[in-house]
Amino acid sequence: MVRGSCLMGTRKGLNKSMVPFRKRTLRRRKARTLPRVLVLVRHGESEQNKIIRLAKGGDFSSFTRAYRSTHSSKLRLTPRGEWQAQVTGAWIRETLPYRLHAHYHSPYIRAMQTAGLLALPNARWRERTWLRERDWGEIDALTLEERDRIFPGLADQKRRDGVYWTPPGGESKIRQLERSSLVLDTLARQHSGQDVILVSHGDTMATFLKLLGQLTDAEWAAWHDDPGDNAHLDNCQVVVFSQVNPEDPRDLRDRYEWAGWACPWDPARATLDWRPIPRKRYGLSNEELLALTVSAPRFLPQEE
Repeated sequence: MVRGSCLMGTRKGLNKSMVPFRKRTLRRRKARTLPRVLVLVRHGESEQNKIIRLAKGGDFSSFTRAYRSTHSSKLRLTPRGEWQAQVTGAWIRETLPYRLHAHYHSPYIRAMQTAGLLALPNARWRERTWLRERDWGEIDALTLEERDRIFPGLADQKRRDGVYWTPPGGESKIRQLERSSLVLDTLARQHSGQDVILVSHGDTMATFLKLLGQLTDAEWAAWHDDPGDNAHLDNCQVVVFSQVNPEDPRDLRDRYEWAGWACPWDPARATLDWRPIPRKRYGLSNEELLALTVSAPRFLPQEE
């Protein structure tokens, strides 16, 4: 005869299905949310930023053999970039009324320099590879003319594919988006209800804007194509996502309701510009979903 205790197991190894539902419910962890406040900072002007800007003006002298043979992760800030980081750090200390509980940075030298130069009090910086810059593959150290010559048709492919475009040997924006999603999962697991700062890169910050703003791929592509909005992600741009009402600290929500934008080293953009994050209705109706497909081209004649 089989004993009942063998069927159910000992108390230590009790089958979960045999535990009363009420007890199992009480043992569940408190629901996780993202950090209460998430501060995103782009690195200061890097040598690569300046070299590319000079090349767009016709000066290719900095595209040396040494530069081309150095991986993007090893490129430093310019003196201007160091100044931008110092000004931004002073702005954060004086403007943001938050006690930062966690500090994360990209493993790239320019992000590490920026993080250190912010000089935030009691900071204990931690590296996260997922915060790295988008991988531009084989075209990373090429001029625009070289890209067109070595990879003919590349510009047309980029225009055609939009956010799905992948540089030769590199990473698409969508693939970068996937790893940024992992970052948010980690933050929700480890820093729910806390205030956190991330120092990373322009394209990396753009993925957080899509995820936290709940943008569709089409909306995100339109944002990328808008030169006005793109200008806001300048070097040392700061974007703050907050569950706390900027006008009433006692008003705490369960999701990000506000995003604040500032570029501290630019006097015209140094004031934190708070913008409400539209709350989207969950899901689309059948009709709304089909309406989004109307503009797609047809390539075959319609059959009766």
